[in-house]
Amino acid sequence: MMPPRWKLHGARDPNAGRRLPDYPDPRSAFLLTLLAIFATLFTSIAFLGVDRLVAMGIGQAIGIGAVATMAAKRVPDPQPERIGLRALELDAIPMILCLAPAVLLMSELDNYAADWSRGASGAAVETSALAVDGQDGDADGLGSSPLEREAEASLEKPDDVFDDASTPVDEQVWVEGRGFVHESALGEDAGRGRARGATTPGSTGSDASAVDGDADANGGEAAAGTRLFDPDDPWSLLQLLIVMVGIAPIVEEFFFRGVIQQGLIAVSGLHRGLLLTALLSTLARPVFVSDLARFLVAVVGFFALAWLLGIVRLATRSVLGPMLLASSWAAIGLASLALEGRLDLPGMNVDDSHLPILVTLVSAALVGWAGLAFYREALRRFEAARVARNDDDEPPPPIPLHPQR
Repeated sequence: MMPPRWKLHGARDPNAGRRLPDYPDPRSAFLLTLLAIFATLFTSIAFLGVDRLVAMGIGQAIGIGAVATMAAKRVPDPQPERIGLRALELDAIPMILCLAPAVLLMSELDNYAADWSRGASGAAVETSALAVDGQDGDADGLGSSPLEREAEASLEKPDDVFDDASTPVDEQVWVEGRGFVHESALGEDAGRGRARGATTPGSTGSDASAVDGDADANGGEAAAGTRLFDPDDPWSLLQLLIVMVGIAPIVEEFFFRGVIQQGLIAVSGLHRGLLLTALLSTLARPVFVSDLARFLVAVVGFFALAWLLGIVRLATRSVLGPMLLASSWAAIGLASLALEGRLDLPGMNVDDSHLPILVTLVSAALVGWAGLAFYREALRRFEAARVARNDDDEPPPPIPLHPQR
């Protein structure tokens, strides 16, 4: 490789003393985020044959980690200081842990969104059922009385369904297209399905009971297949701990709060840089919720958590601060999953429940107090860094042509 021409001729470097432009700008940050998402997705798919948790960990480490490393090389000097590669002050750790209950508040918002969705869906189903009942009653001339509809349905049943007189009626199950069938012919799960009223319109009793049997607390193959980990397997818990509490927070925070945020703040300012970084971080966070209300709550919650991580990064001047905070949030979520069925945590791993009022109030007070303190410290340090940067950009005083006597 030939050296530059200015080195061959002994000339001075033309770029010496020139400050490189801040990187990344908003456009580059968006493209880097998309590249990290696709790299993580493709890498995880490539390793799905090993294990889902292992594939997730390798995908994040290689996908996001590789993109973050390449982008960090383009950060202007001093790179370690800009990215936040410095030790975390010990007195900042208790304040960071005061922000850990923020994930509890996000979970409580999701609980209220779930309640609202259930109420809205229940009201819609009731309204549609009343409308259908009214139409059926007007068409059949039987009115909307449930007893009359039941009598009409019994008259329409064929006579051969009562041929099995040797079996008591209370041990028989009505199956669409087959008549009354003994429970033993449908298997053990049919009784559970009938007891819970699992039969749904458009499905046979055996199909509905099979679904309930798979989703039963005793554990079926379908229920076990949908789980990301086995809470009874220590190795599975260890894998989830390494991926969720170890790899994911470190890689993601190094990329977003270390590489992306410093460039966006330098180009766009403090508040706009924090906003853009939180938006990009939320974009890279998958939300596996089909309900609209819960989806919106999850997006807003992820954005708020990302904004808190950015504030901690500025206030502590170290990327280790947001790494610690993100790991604490992941550890709380992992603990609620691992303790499900063993220790009931209302609002976390218990269906149709909410956090205790005292826990919610204390969590909100701690998060509000610590968040405000970090925000003020971030403002102070940002202004100090801006003043120091402007002083460095000022040209040196001119040298007089003739020395003074």
